[in-house]
Amino acid sequence: MQVLQLSEVSFSFPSGGALLEGLSLSLNSGVTALAGPNGAGKTTLMRLMMHDLIPQRGSVAHHGITEFGWLAQSALTGSESSGQAKMRRLSELMRDNKRMLFLDEPETHLDYANRRWLAEALRRHRGIVVMATHDPTLIDTADAVLHIEKKRAALYRMPYAEYIGAIESRDARAVAAIDKAEQHLKNEAKAQRMRVERQEKRSLNAARRAPNAGIPRIMRGLMKRNAEKTLGKIVRQNHERSEENAEQLSALRAERGCETSFAFTGESKAQSQKARLELNNLQLYHKNGVALWQKPVSFSAQGGDKVALQGKNGAGKSMLLKKILGARSLESTGEIFRTKGEIRLIDPTHSALEPDTPLFVLAQQMLGITETGAARRLMGGYGFAGDAALRSFATLSAGEKMRFHLLLIAQRPEPYAGIFSDEAETGLDRKTRALYADFLNAFGGITLVVSHDAGFMDLLDIGTRVVLDMSPDL
Repeated sequence: MQVLQLSEVSFSFPSGGALLEGLSLSLNSGVTALAGPNGAGKTTLMRLMMHDLIPQRGSVAHHGITEFGWLAQSALTGSESSGQAKMRRLSELMRDNKRMLFLDEPETHLDYANRRWLAEALRRHRGIVVMATHDPTLIDTADAVLHIEKKRAALYRMPYAEYIGAIESRDARAVAAIDKAEQHLKNEAKAQRMRVERQEKRSLNAARRAPNAGIPRIMRGLMKRNAEKTLGKIVRQNHERSEENAEQLSALRAERGCETSFAFTGESKAQSQKARLELNNLQLYHKNGVALWQKPVSFSAQGGDKVALQGKNGAGKSMLLKKILGARSLESTGEIFRTKGEIRLIDPTHSALEPDTPLFVLAQQMLGITETGAARRLMGGYGFAGDAALRSFATLSAGEKMRFHLLLIAQRPEPYAGIFSDEAETGLDRKTRALYADFLNAFGGITLVVSHDAGFMDLLDIGTRVVLDMSPDL
């Protein structure tokens, strides 16, 4: 019998705080889905389970497990598309029930048909499978969901919808706690002002009555000093209470996490809406001269339009985006017309950004901000406050990378004419995916989207769908 045992496991990277604390669990069969926000430690936990990383405290023990199968987030590439390479690797791994499998977001790059195949393969698999995923269908195939967030883990044995309901109920309680703490802070501040005002009034009245009451001057001085002392005590107590209340509220807000939103200015949106794109009978060809699609592609779009490019893995969706962006290495016939203006390509690699440069430096360089303080204040409003602005792009989770990328687009002085999203939602947690969809819906330029995530596509205001059918000669 295969058993994976974790006992009081704690882990932190040298560059940051604790990622996991005191985690204990036992796995002996079935599929366990690791879920939770980006950056919570799902990939790290799998690496700990495989002994690829060593915990600072606690232990990871294997019983009856002699071999692991590992699927990393990035798929092998070459002549195949990312989806084709991912499918080949998954097929190899799923054939063997003896190995314990660790799958890091196995759904990424897979088209709808291949995602259904994966879900069925997981249901049939007889060994232990641990997979990090944000896909509702795959979570529904799991025997248990291990939700990881803020260094803690909780096990849910329920369908995806019930699991999400439990998480949303927990989040609603957190919001209610913040609202209650904020109201308490306001009420306490009002009560403190009233206490000070009452004491000041008593002191003033006593000072006015003292001469007429025949109280000696020396006693009046003593009374004044006592009143000042009492007032000072009240002020100190009020300050201490205020600090305590503020700390409690800050802790609740930190527990809740950063809620980020992005907005385009009216001027920026108006400029982007002038963009135009038109494809007339466009056909791409492989190096051997074989046409890529059954029929040429034609469509037009203008500022504000959202266009979905659909097709199976290997249908050439990413190649079409590259061709529109000006790739000369792709042989083609037909016409592409687009107005002037820069188009931003967003994909899971975010390769346009330097990986080892501090975030605030990237922001200064790409947004033309000369003052470091101004760059850091801007980033603080987008969830990168304090030391977070000093991190390099390479250290960010998928969700943090997306949030920083969107910051650069939203704050760019010269707006983009278009955004091409090439499976850019890959690896994003539920909240960040929704944030990204809202961002694209609000964008005033042309949006072209490549995605196999049905849930993500449902969030977008898609007006045109272009289906790319592969040539039968391929």
